[in-house]
Amino acid sequence: MAPSSYRDDRLIVIQIGSQTTKVTNGLGESLAPPQFHIATVVGQVSGSSSFFIPSELTEAKSYALIRPIRRGFVENWDALIFLWSHILYEKAGLPNPLTPDNSDHPVMLLVPSVWSPEDRERATKIFMEAFALPAFMIHEESLAGLYACGSLHGLVVDIGCEKTDITPIVDSLIVPYAKISIPLGGFHQTQYLQKLLRDNPPKLNGEIISDVSFDLAEQIKTSGITELRLQNIAEITDEDPVEDIAEVVASGKTKEYIAKKEAEKQRQVNETLKLNIELEYNSFTAPKGTILVGPERFLTHEILEKGYEGCPSLPEAVHLAVSLVEPTRRGDMWENLLICGGGARVKGLRPHLLSLMSKQYTAASTAHQPQPFSIISTPSGSNGTNTPVNPGSGNQAGQASNVRLLKIPEYFIEWKEGKEKAVFEEVCFLGGQILGKVTFNDAASSIGAYLTREEYFLRGPSEIHRV
Repeated sequence: MAPSSYRDDRLIVIQIGSQTTKVTNGLGESLAPPQFHIATVVGQVSGSSSFFIPSELTEAKSYALIRPIRRGFVENWDALIFLWSHILYEKAGLPNPLTPDNSDHPVMLLVPSVWSPEDRERATKIFMEAFALPAFMIHEESLAGLYACGSLHGLVVDIGCEKTDITPIVDSLIVPYAKISIPLGGFHQTQYLQKLLRDNPPKLNGEIISDVSFDLAEQIKTSGITELRLQNIAEITDEDPVEDIAEVVASGKTKEYIAKKEAEKQRQVNETLKLNIELEYNSFTAPKGTILVGPERFLTHEILEKGYEGCPSLPEAVHLAVSLVEPTRRGDMWENLLICGGGARVKGLRPHLLSLMSKQYTAASTAHQPQPFSIISTPSGSNGTNTPVNPGSGNQAGQASNVRLLKIPEYFIEWKEGKEKAVFEEVCFLGGQILGKVTFNDAASSIGAYLTREEYFLRGPSEIHRV
């Protein structure tokens, strides 16, 4: 049976994550950020097998909070099915029970890079049988992020809560043996900030906070006063045109370049943000009152640069992933670098990492030979579960001539900085919308591009790997 063409306003895009699931029901003329951000958590009454959506995530003795996904891996499929049903029936407003006769809503599901073929097949079975969808497609979120930036090859660095996935992509194909995952993410940034704040406690309504909790550190990290101080080439902003950073480093004119960029930023940056950068202490309003924080708010990124025992730094892991790619394509990785994910949302982090890797790994900079570190875990589906590494070995493995950040094209106006709800770090969701629009919209060009209900019942869930 020939595939159908589905209207954009009927398409449902779902991106599942360990902390948050992003959802949009229907695409408009201009692709926009997710309509819904839903906590990837469900409640379960003690002594019962039934689930519910907790209205607020507070401690309670009568029920337990269950996170179906941790570090990208599904730990509780029953809880995940319940969450998906809530999304489809309560958020997307589909009829319940859903049948092919009363629905023309296809679903594009974006999944973490660590998902195995068996995970994809199980998800396909659920959406096709339990939810009776007319059409379905799964895409890896890293590939979607690259598409959103208009590139077919590059390196996607997805900084999540408890891990960072580093995925090389060549000609729209993921390089499985070069994929790397390290246990370093937003959680560790908060933990590091908590340690710093315990050494120099903030004040709540003028009183020193004697015990800085993890939740308080998270509040401070996500407040508007936490960012990276603009001290080096990291002052390049997302709005700046792509420039040859390696050439600037090699020229010895870094200070002049920074001064020029700072002068430009003074005309553009909001006055409040300028003051925050200049102030040793600044405050923000929290639920319990006004919190005054010192310069520790500028240092959350340090854990990413240093790593910890048993875990390499983020730049080292990126360098390793690039070195595992075919030598002739390593330049494509460095010149098409996409840093995304919820753990990358601290203001200034992405350009700072760009600066750091430019100075460490470009051919124009001083050769960098990092000390060998022990083991990095590679995601399921790659060759081996653990990869012994020494990024400095070999013939300048992974050395770059340029390191450049990918950007969202200007014509996606709803995703421009300053727009309400626009968050660059959610770029993978934009890619999912693009893929869904292209995949489901044109029946003539969509033959074999998605799984139809008829194909599913004819060939089974394994057919998802062939579309």
